[in-house]
Amino acid sequence: MQFLTTRETQREELGLLKIFDLFCRRQGLKYSLAGGTLLGAVRHGGFIPWDDDIDVCMPRPDYERFLDTFTPPQSNIILDDGRGKHAEYPFAKLMNASVVATGGGLAGERKLWIDIFPVDGYPEDDAEAGKLFAEAEKYRVILMYSHFGSYEEYPWKHGRLGYILRKAYAALFTPRRAIARLNALAAKYPYSPSPSVGNIVWGLHGAGERMKKEEFESLDEVTFEDGAFFAMSCRDSYLKGCYGDYMTLPPEDKRQTHGIKTYRV
Repeated sequence: MQFLTTRETQREELGLLKIFDLFCRRQGLKYSLAGGTLLGAVRHGGFIPWDDDIDVCMPRPDYERFLDTFTPPQSNIILDDGRGKHAEYPFAKLMNASVVATGGGLAGERKLWIDIFPVDGYPEDDAEAGKLFAEAEKYRVILMYSHFGSYEEYPWKHGRLGYILRKAYAALFTPRRAIARLNALAAKYPYSPSPSVGNIVWGLHGAGERMKKEEFESLDEVTFEDGAFFAMSCRDSYLKGCYGDYMTLPPEDKRQTHGIKTYRV
């Protein structure tokens, strides 16, 4: 097999993003670029050069409509909706079955994907927001340890013993239970009546990702590679909450991909 370059992998992911964007436009569904993808659009006009994934997010009502109505435009495009007893994550993945991804600490092989996150209601009180994030983080850690492979493939910050203990705990708790708890936490503050919103099920930056709903839903287009895609109007405050001084490049030793390798089948 011949592995794709990082740039070739990015182009395959971009193809998935275009399929997602076209469907959302036709159905009138709101979405925004998110995380490092939004940072790449703002700072680089496309992918962060060393990044190798794509993240988007949707208001929970639009997210549920997307899961209920999406029809793959071709046979190699698959939607993993994150539902059901065999779900691995509490969010959706749009995948290209013609490209296989491996490495990056993941156990086994996966179809190349982009991540689609639901955005839910978020408490406005800082203390309550902190408690919600801490509770959700416990279950995200369980899922991370249940999916990743050996310690050597992914050198965990807690050390080898910490890795073994957490891996054992993840095996006992099961991904299904962790996903159920994350979904329950996401439902604690319903989207529609909440003035503040954020990514509860997989928000990695805590209350820094919290947004005013009216600003999140106010969308405009940004350039990402050779296309125009939707982005939240509060992207400056969102990116500062996630990354701090986000326009300053990280040191060269921090400019690393997630370590996945891809090839076509």
